[in-house]
Amino acid sequence: KLFLSTACPAVVLYIKRYAPAFVPYLNDRGSPLLAHAAFLRKRYGKEIGVVFIGPCIAKKREADQLKEIDAALSYEELSRWLEEAGIRPNTLPRDDDAFRFEPRRAAKGAFYPVDGGMLISLRTHSGFSKTSSMVISGLDTIAETLNSETFAPNELETPLFLELLACQGGCVNGPCVIRDASAINRRARLLRYAESADDRLDAETARTKVALGGTLSAAGLRIKQYSGAEIRAALAQIGKYGEKDELNCSFCGYESCRAFARALLDKHAEKTMCAMYLRAMAQRKANALINAIPSGVVIVDKNSKIVECNQNFARLLGGEIEELYELEPQLCGLNLRKIADLASYFEDALAPTAAESADYEIHRGEKTFHLTVFVIEKGEIAAGVLDDITKPRIRRDKTVARARKIIDHNVKTVQKIAFLLGENAAETEAILHSIIESYGEKKK
Repeated sequence: KLFLSTACPAVVLYIKRYAPAFVPYLNDRGSPLLAHAAFLRKRYGKEIGVVFIGPCIAKKREADQLKEIDAALSYEELSRWLEEAGIRPNTLPRDDDAFRFEPRRAAKGAFYPVDGGMLISLRTHSGFSKTSSMVISGLDTIAETLNSETFAPNELETPLFLELLACQGGCVNGPCVIRDASAINRRARLLRYAESADDRLDAETARTKVALGGTLSAAGLRIKQYSGAEIRAALAQIGKYGEKDELNCSFCGYESCRAFARALLDKHAEKTMCAMYLRAMAQRKANALINAIPSGVVIVDKNSKIVECNQNFARLLGGEIEELYELEPQLCGLNLRKIADLASYFEDALAPTAAESADYEIHRGEKTFHLTVFVIEKGEIAAGVLDDITKPRIRRDKTVARARKIIDHNVKTVQKIAFLLGENAAETEAILHSIIESYGEKKK
């Protein structure tokens, strides 16, 4: 009832490794490369060298496995080789005798590099009228189709032939194609070329018969199945506790969060491969560092909204703000202008012509505060480090000098934390370690 094409070695490898239930439906036919290489060796003798040149990486595996093929090059490799050798084919004189195909140009097999090309041959030459046919290209689509849980070949009402190609649209979009034209132009050029080919080989060429059986060998993989509870536990390790947390962003390299969870359970992946986990971890550690700083720290956006602050900031402002912090941790989203008279300093810092940082002394009753405001993202976000420099019985200049040392250290630390709160999550661990070490040394 079901016939699977074996022209694409990547598809054959995929089915044998990842969809073993469909191995019995693979046609016992080698790829066009194997057939062509066997033809050349039979016609010209074993002493010739056979080198494949094309857009396909999987052909390299065929060259490694099959004795008929000596080597496989990509178009990119050939182009680089010609360039290194100083050879420019388009400048060479065109002599039909020197540039002919041996023994002849291909017939309608020239359609094979596009999806549906094989079906054109089959419908023309193979009496295919009683068999349905479909083209499926792209490994993701093939994986979705050849799913033993959703597709049972024995339930087919009529025989079905599937032309399977790993690359979306066929070999013409292979990974090593020279992309000097759009995909649609490459396809159109190939179709024009194939249309001009003969329908059949000449009788002399066709008399050279070769064995066409034998697909690439590949050992199947045992894929361990995990229960729903195990998958959920793995997802919880990276901070995903429900479907809304499963973003399926593919940053980790897997097609979905659940596929990544299975890879975690297989020990083929690490938690730090998840962008959401990295970001959350950076946020938690940055919060911990901000809260450990003895100064008051506040981060404000261009609309005077508080992005984040620590408890010391609320404590220094005192009164209702300290009580508000207990109700609304970090005061996130509150308008600084409505709770303290500090918003103007941040607005000045975010002005287009403002300096990267500025220092202010603020007098509130008997207390004197030192505020350093610096820009995190120009015109968008600024941070402030607030210190109470009022110390009874100590000369003011000494107080300020001592406070400045603390302020300078805290400003540097907050700048690093601000970097963590940005998009550069890939360097999170290294930066965190440097912050922790420098902060630990300063404390000692």
